Amino acid sequence: RMTAERGVLDGNPGGASHSGWKVETTHDQGGHPALHCRMAPDLDQLSRLTEEVEEFASAADPLQAQRVCLAIDELLTNVIQYGIEPGNPAAIQLKVTLREDRILIRIEHDGVPFNPFVEAATPNIHLPLEERPIGGLGVFLVKSLMTSTLYERIGNRNRITLTRSFPAALTRGPAPNSSER
Repeated sequence: RMTAERGVLDGNPGGASHSGWKVETTHDQGGHPALHCRMAPDLDQLSRLTEEVEEFASAADPLQAQRVCLAIDELLTNVIQYGIEPGNPAAIQLKVTLREDRILIRIEHDGVPFNPFVEAATPNIHLPLEERPIGGLGVFLVKSLMTSTLYERIGNRNRITLTRSFPAALTRGPAPNSSER
């Protein structure tokens, strides 16, 4: 098991690496706790990843951790199924940082360029259920769960940055002199 205090997974100090899987806890430049994960584009590893993220982020706020995990699961399922071509040995990298007023999530991979927040079709949620197509709600759900979403193409990599502010931060606005890294 992993503990945020020591960054230990399965008894291996500093994180662990198992067949395309690596996870470790550190602190960012501002001293905030950060979880770094690296995984192969494999749906079988996704539940393990979300368990690690939920355990880590629950230290800040269990409800927000669940929302973050749902968003990560939705986006990474799409990346694995549609964004990375079969046989591509690409790794998906994830960083989750806990701040006083929010959780920051960064997902990076070198799959096909795709901005889910612009290019994914917007579902018609006003149609009766029997008239709606199956699927297509994942990105809509992510947008509704997160405070902010951002897609960038940096070189040959896709970067998705998500922010989930804590409820008190949503009502009072951004913290003074805060910056998102």
